[in-house]
Amino acid sequence: MIAQAAWVGYAALRSGGQTTLAEFDLEPATYAVICFIIDPATGEPHLMNGMVTIFEVA
Repeated sequence: MIAQAAWVGYAALRSGGQTTLAEFDLEPATYAVICFIIDPATGEPHLMNGMVTIFEVA
């Protein structure tokens, strides 16, 4: 199996305690939501601490 990736969109950063809603018109496929924000305490992106969700659109 060959993994493929395509940028679909992003949600802008907000202040702590704020909520951001984003709507995407996705084709049927498997997608991942990944957080690339850097944790200032560790210098690592949040995805390194499990802030990733994989989901499928039927």
